[in-house]
Formats: sequence, structure tokens, C-alpha cells
Amino acid sequence: MRVYSGTIPHGALVGVGVDDHHNQLHVAAHGTGQPDDIHATLDLALFTAANRQHDDLDTVTIDQHHARDHGLAEHDDLQIAVKSADQGFASQTTFQNDTHLVLPVEVNSVYLVDLYLIWQSPTAAQYKCKTLLPAAADLYGNFGECGSGGEAVRENINFFAGAGQIMMTSNGTQQYSHIRGVLRTGGTAGNLQIQFAQVNTNITNIYHRRGSTLVLRKVA
Repeated sequence: MRVYSGTIPHGALVGVGVDDHHNQLHVAAHGTGQPDDIHATLDLALFTAANRQHDDLDTVTIDQHHARDHGLAEHDDLQIAVKSADQGFASQTTFQNDTHLVLPVEVNSVYLVDLYLIWQSPTAAQYKCKTLLPAAADLYGNFGECGSGGEAVRENINFFAGAGQIMMTSNGTQQYSHIRGVLRTGGTAGNLQIQFAQVNTNITNIYHRRGSTLVLRKVA
């Protein structure tokens, strides 16, 4: 244990004045004629960064947010997977696992799902994606697609993901798609795995681009 040993003058004790119990404590702690200070030993481990979370939020109180010294375990309901590198392949119509967009799910649970996909496909190949789920799990949601130039939403459909899949048209440029929904798991734990492939086999690569993100929040 790292400690600090030294003296702390009474003037540093905010809220302790001569008109309260200070005089009584002074005599009990020091004895008659002893110096007007306190010898203290402090455990400096209590002042590490891990124990000072949210110290910068001086105006945030516990009834507005949560305890300033809360641990990371209180956010275990949130999982995020971010694609750290591009992934591409050609001449493949069989679904392939995205090597980054995969997160574990528990049994008999409910999750909110947000999938932000940045993808690219040659026009001749087109693009399709799906989710691979544990047994007895289902994912109901809503799907929207827009181009890389911030065009208006081209599609906005409801879907059921289990054995199903989503096919998207492409003009060969980088595209952005947002899929969100509710995932319900049954008695089998496992992973929510994002997969993708070409619709028509083509010698030009299709891609999931770096920065694509999968977010899961457990709500029940």
C-alpha cells in the first residue's frame, strides 16, 4: 500500500469550527499542550484513476445519472464490435463470416440490435448479407439503405432474420446501410454473426469496409 504520512492543519478540515465539537476532539486526540495538527496516514490507492471515474462531472449528481465511482460492470449490457480493417473476396456466392462483426448472446434474453454497414460491390455481382443466429433465436427489424453520397433512403422494409437474408442493389460505389431490430434468444447461447456474399459470382471483390459497426444492448 502506498501511503502519505504528514501533518494536516485544522484549517484544512472544512466544516469543523471552534463553535462545535472541535475543542473536545482536539483534547481527546492531542492531549494538553500538543501541537495544533493531526498526524494522518492516507491510502493513496483510493485516489487512483480507477476510483475517480467521472470526477470531471462536478455538476452531475447521483439522481441525474449514476454514481460517479461506478464500475465498468454496470455497463455489461452494452457490446460493440467495430470493423478494424476492410474485408473483401471475389467469386463467392456462399455466405462468409465477417471477421469482426460478431458478438456473443446469452440464453433466453432480449437485445436491441444496431448494425451500421459500409459495403461495396460491383454492379454485376450485387451484394447480400444475413445474420447467423443461435438455435431458436430470431431477429425482427427494419432495414434502410442509402448511397455514399448521402442520397435519400432507397429502401425501408421490415424483415425477419433467421434463415432469411437481405439483398441489396449496387452501382459499384461504396454504400451505407443501417439495420436495426430486436433479437430474442431461446435456450441456446451463441453468437450474433454477420455474414455477406455476392449474389452473382464475379471476379471483382465485394467488401465490408473498415468502420462498420455492430451494437448490442441487452434489455431483458
